[in-house]
Amino acid sequence: MNKGQFIRTYKPIDPTPASTIYEEMILQFLLHASVHRIVHAVGKELAECLTGVKDGLQIIFGNKENKNTLDDLYENWPLVCSSTIALSEFIKKAIVSAADKNKPGLFYILKIIASTGDTTKYMRLGLVKIMQNMFWLDIAVGLFEGWWLFEDGCDHAVTLEWLCKEHLLCAGFKAIDWTDGLELEMRTIWVIAGFPTNLSA
Repeated sequence: MNKGQFIRTYKPIDPTPASTIYEEMILQFLLHASVHRIVHAVGKELAECLTGVKDGLQIIFGNKENKNTLDDLYENWPLVCSSTIALSEFIKKAIVSAADKNKPGLFYILKIIASTGDTTKYMRLGLVKIMQNMFWLDIAVGLFEGWWLFEDGCDHAVTLEWLCKEHLLCAGFKAIDWTDGLELEMRTIWVIAGFPTNLSA
């Protein structure tokens, strides 16, 4: 302590305004611009949201620009888009495989937690699941009541892979499979598939 002031380090504090840093981030990481904009929209009013003065849901969905940004995030953000493409490829292969085995029939589609509905632009079936928490996500959507409405023994909306598999098996699926890989992105969002019969059968 020096003359009533606390000094944490000898390195001077960066005087760059947060608004300037934000604009630089947008320009430097254009592929992730929608993520930064959503976090910025909620983050700059986080104190009011935590004290109950403002509603995080209203900040996003009650503002046309913010809602469009969220739509863009779900449709074009590389991390989400890559999982959507993987799911699309899986569905196409499943349908072709069924046709090759002379097993024509109806494909029933059930969409749960539709969000903005962008996934259904490309395919009518599948499960895309966040498997690793991205802490910025808690700022962006963690203020939405539905993010915390679960009763499966977890302490966060992101479900562990073993628990996800356990629930699907309990629901009647005989085999569970998912996308995997060495890249960090492959460990963040998975495409999960449940099969009515064992994969080896």
